[in-house]
Amino acid sequence: MKIGFIGCGHMGAALAAAAAKGEKKPTMLFANRTAAKAEQLAERIGGSVCENEQLVRQSDFAET
Repeated sequence: MKIGFIGCGHMGAALAAAAAKGEKKPTMLFANRTAAKAEQLAERIGGSVCENEQLVRQSDFAET
């Protein structure tokens, strides 16, 4: 499953961290107004950084 997170602030990061702890770790996509913040989260949790539109097209579930 691919989960997308638009917004990588405190709430987005907390939700992504919780999703990463599940038994079946999903593929995660991150998008943020500030690309550096999305890159930091992707590096810390694991995942890829992309633009909003690409994230929505590729994700099975997107959280904004």
